[in-house]
Amino acid sequence: MPIQVQQVVTDHGPIREPHYETSQFLPDQLLPVVITEAQRHGVWKVTNRATAGTTIITSPAGEGAIILTDIIVSTDKVANSSAKLQFADGAVTEIIALFDSANAPVALAIGFVGQILGWKDARLELVTVSTVNATIMSGYIKIPDGLPFSEWDALR
Repeated sequence: MPIQVQQVVTDHGPIREPHYETSQFLPDQLLPVVITEAQRHGVWKVTNRATAGTTIITSPAGEGAIILTDIIVSTDKVANSSAKLQFADGAVTEIIALFDSANAPVALAIGFVGQILGWKDARLELVTVSTVNATIMSGYIKIPDGLPFSEWDALR
């Protein structure tokens, strides 16, 4: 029985829904193709910091926000040191993760299944304490419309 393909016209042109591809192992079978927003629109950036301080990893565009999709973290072991990943807008700061590297180096990779969403104008930052050498690869999506902090906070 043939599969029905529906043509949908959007502001961006025609889209075929659903989308199927031929199986490479069973050429007579079709497989549905599904892609997430993170796979389609996600970008990434590597940030390194070797002294105490704050580095802005990325800022949202316009009135937008950032959705964090993945992180890979590595640090050296340094006494009394740590690294943290946070959202901040200059007035409010929310820590996403704190990596204590005082007793052991950190090596961690996380692919988030849910949304780690910031609020409107909240940038993504790496903050280090002491002389720890911290490297974070951040995967993220910039979305065009963010919620004000009070609305974002109320949804948590």
